[in-house]
Amino acid sequence: PLLRASRFTKTSDIRLLAMTCTAEAESEPKIGKILVMATLINRAENNGTTLLTELRRPHQFPWWGRTRRIIPECESLARSYVLTPTFRRVTHFHHRRIRPVWARHTRVLYAVGQHIFYQIER
Repeated sequence: PLLRASRFTKTSDIRLLAMTCTAEAESEPKIGKILVMATLINRAENNGTTLLTELRRPHQFPWWGRTRRIIPECESLARSYVLTPTFRRVTHFHHRRIRPVWARHTRVLYAVGQHIFYQIER
């Protein structure tokens, strides 16, 4: 099937994705940056919410509210990814140094750079 664009193509959505990419994955490889943004998009899509709602959820994105910095690479990746989102299964991630309880019995989808990515069915 052909890929359909994400519903998060507004400038404000691009900025939120780029901020998330910068805060969570600035030093990660390109694919790691994309997977972080995909996680946020997929959560909002799966929950029928907005990116902002997902960013504000307790204990999910601890950087939220502390920075609005955006690096150009993340802004460019956000602009292109929302038009052709390919990683539709990834819903959660964590840094390799952290071992969250929810990850113990969850299958890893990807391990990229310093992050491990999962799909959690709801």
